[in-house]
Amino acid sequence: MDVRPVEGGGHALPAGRDHTVRALPWPRLPRYRTAAYEGNNRLLRSPTPTGDVPSGAEVARRWRSAAAHAGRVFVLRDSLYSQQDHPFRGPTWAGMLPPAWISVAVDHALSGRALRLPRAPAPEADGAWRRMDIDEAFGSFPPSPALFGHASTSLCDVEEPRRAWVVNARRTLAALSADARALADALPRGADSVAQVGAARVSRSDRRYFGDELRRARVVPILVENPSSDEVRIGKGLRPRSPMVVSRAAVDRTRSALLRERLRDGDTAIERYDLSRAADSERARRVIRDALGGTGEGGRLWVWLAGPAGPDGAPSSDAPAAVAAFRRSLAVDGVDPTRLGFFFMPSRGARPGLPEKILHAADPIPLLLRADPGPIHSRALPSAGGSPPSPPDDAGAPAS
Repeated sequence: MDVRPVEGGGHALPAGRDHTVRALPWPRLPRYRTAAYEGNNRLLRSPTPTGDVPSGAEVARRWRSAAAHAGRVFVLRDSLYSQQDHPFRGPTWAGMLPPAWISVAVDHALSGRALRLPRAPAPEADGAWRRMDIDEAFGSFPPSPALFGHASTSLCDVEEPRRAWVVNARRTLAALSADARALADALPRGADSVAQVGAARVSRSDRRYFGDELRRARVVPILVENPSSDEVRIGKGLRPRSPMVVSRAAVDRTRSALLRERLRDGDTAIERYDLSRAADSERARRVIRDALGGTGEGGRLWVWLAGPAGPDGAPSSDAPAAVAAFRRSLAVDGVDPTRLGFFFMPSRGARPGLPEKILHAADPIPLLLRADPGPIHSRALPSAGGSPPSPPDDAGAPAS
């Protein structure tokens, strides 16, 4: 295998493999300085060599170090539990306002309803937390029973590490309360203002977590824009979990503001669409058109495609035609191909080597193929609406 050294250390991917996305390793740093990687939130929160829980600052340092040694790193940064900071198992560094919270606030603005704001006493106010109920802690916003369960536990009743979890949970709820207050303050200015305020807070937390330069040049946050019902159940996506309901108009405004704000900072990604399904294809087309239409500057939007795989795990024989037809539809919409990329993950695994009809050197829209099965790829990723994701590691908390 021809592995080429690159300036500044490390190696370039072997010829013919520059279209693959590899699993981001840890604690070993990425070998290929020119490669695209997919990160795993749980892996980079692994205990230290002495078995200690790493601080939020240490986990952020790990991400920055790994990203600095890679060409591009896709990171799931999408919801309360699907982000780099765990909301209570370790001190947070730059926790993200969940996009579903923004959708709820936008929905209230559209319907003219007032928001009930969360209440968060000081972390040391043990009695106040014990007397609270979950409705007070979350107000109009999507509740997390696991997060509230830790926050409302008396510090006198637990020992380490659970004692630290209680304090961390309270601090996370205090940060979310401040986010909710900012959304409520924008309510009199209308739904678009609420969406913009929320999107700006998400993007600011992205930049704080990874640093401005790495966020611009190497880090690609992923939004689960088209989640399965099981993913919605564990909190992913732009809609709150049942029984909360928000309008499509609220979701559309939130998504538009969030994607456009993130694209100002660099590349961003959305998942996941099976182009063999008409509903997925039309949805992806509408989302891409809205995110990139009318804007001539900003990062590239990476669209994570899923779909049937052949018996060897490579994309099915129908994939080239589906991708080609989709690209033609985007050309009709006037989407700038230089601002669009595809990230293909067949629903039953993947191997390097795309059909030539999908990946062509002259094609202005790049396509990456997920490769290198490992800890992060130990299970097949479901296509939209397919099999359920891994069960959460605690109530409302997905594994990565």
